Amino acid sequence: MGLGYALYSRKKGYTICCMVGYPGTILDFEEMFSTDEACAAYLFRIRWPDGFVCPRCGCLESWATSRGLYRCKRCDVQISVTAGTIFEGTRKPLRLWFRAMWYVTDQKQGVSALGLRRALGLGSYHTAWVWMFAVRRIAACDGSSGAGSSLWHRGS
Repeated sequence: MGLGYALYSRKKGYTICCMVGYPGTILDFEEMFSTDEACAAYLFRIRWPDGFVCPRCGCLESWATSRGLYRCKRCDVQISVTAGTIFEGTRKPLRLWFRAMWYVTDQKQGVSALGLRRALGLGSYHTAWVWMFAVRRIAACDGSSGAGSSLWHRGS
């Protein structure tokens, strides 16, 4: 397993949190992220390594809603594991996003938006370009290199 980093932002300032357990090979990747639920659980572990903490009131207790959100027991705020990340508001499956990050970081010679579109079967060049731009922008902040070495977030 490789070493990864979670990159969160508090009003444009980035904080890098070290995270262990990102897969080192494509076989490990496919096994670890076989479902969207597995991807969401991974994001949960990165976002709250010591368990849920409400961003509004700091409460440590929550429950999962039927829509996949976490609801604070004290203040009733609902939060998603994708809130404040490059995945926020996406209609595409998390598994597809994770594959895109893997594909971009695994290519030694770099990758084009057209190549990403073809590899993932994305419907449009525009979608592939936007995704690649998001991954590259955050990767530039992280400074990492190598196959699957990082998982990036935009803000928190």
